[in-house]
Amino acid sequence: MLLYLLRHGDAVDSATLHDSERPLTERGSEQSRTAAAFFQRSKISFGLIITSPLLRAKQMAQPAKELLAVKQTFESEYLVPGSNPNQLFDLLSNQSADSILLVGHEPHLSTTISLLICGDTSAQIEMKKASCACVEIAKPIEAGKGNLKWLITSEHMKTLR
Repeated sequence: MLLYLLRHGDAVDSATLHDSERPLTERGSEQSRTAAAFFQRSKISFGLIITSPLLRAKQMAQPAKELLAVKQTFESEYLVPGSNPNQLFDLLSNQSADSILLVGHEPHLSTTISLLICGDTSAQIEMKKASCACVEIAKPIEAGKGNLKWLITSEHMKTLR
């Protein structure tokens, strides 16, 4: 199974909005389109997209869903910062898709990647806004059994043709 872990793009900082309601900025929207175009150019397809229920994560996933015509999508609390990655691993183990896009937040995504590839949180993974990592792992998902295939920033996505 290939897991693609995508951090949301630049989001509005607001003292008046609840964190779950913070939208992407115009730059963040551009980053979401850049990621979708990168996936298309790279011939990456997804059988499933799972997003955090926070607005900025759902907005980040939307261009990929539309451009790649992904039919199966849902939200999961297991992608919210502070959630237990083992619950996410159980959820993923029960999915039939061989290629899944997960859209979430920091530091949850870098912790999840570290657990997947090292079995603990010792890996020094930096997931900048709108970065994407690809981890290959067999089902059932077990900590320490994954292989980090690549990690790319939004800026590098633009340059790859």
